[in-house]
Amino acid sequence: MARRLGTPVVRRASHVEPWADLSESAKRWLRERGVVGENLSGDVWFADLSPVAGPVLGPFACRDEALAAEVAWLRENHIPTPVGTTPTIQDEPK
Repeated sequence: MARRLGTPVVRRASHVEPWADLSESAKRWLRERGVVGENLSGDVWFADLSPVAGPVLGPFACRDEALAAEVAWLRENHIPTPVGTTPTIQDEPK
């Protein structure tokens, strides 16, 4: 019966990445708005919400700050999360 509904599609609502791993489109978005200069250095983090037509948030000093901003933006903008779950911030892998 579920096959009649079609194939489910799962996609990410956002990405939390350090500057070095941020997509070129997210870097361009930040530069065009004057959020960052051409050559940002250091270990700074961003929450890229472009998959749901949102902004790129940051820079943040640490991953946990970027994750918290990501979750807050998703909730404020009513982006659904799986039923029965609460997004949590986990320690960065070592």
